[in-house]
Amino acid sequence: MVQTYDRAVFVRPSREEAHEAISALAESMEAVSAASIKGETDFGLSGAINQYWKLYTIFRESKYRDELL
Repeated sequence: MVQTYDRAVFVRPSREEAHEAISALAESMEAVSAASIKGETDFGLSGAINQYWKLYTIFRESKYRDELL
């Protein structure tokens, strides 16, 4: 998934492919994020989790649709 995302953003820019890569991680990231917020598990990845949700928002919300990658 990381390779797909990197290719979609850095090699051959494709908002659709980047959206698919980010969306594929959503369920897993929701579980990790919820466990981290509740304090059930300390993944030590709060920065990465926050960055993921920013990217998720950018690729999911229509207001960003016309912006360049």
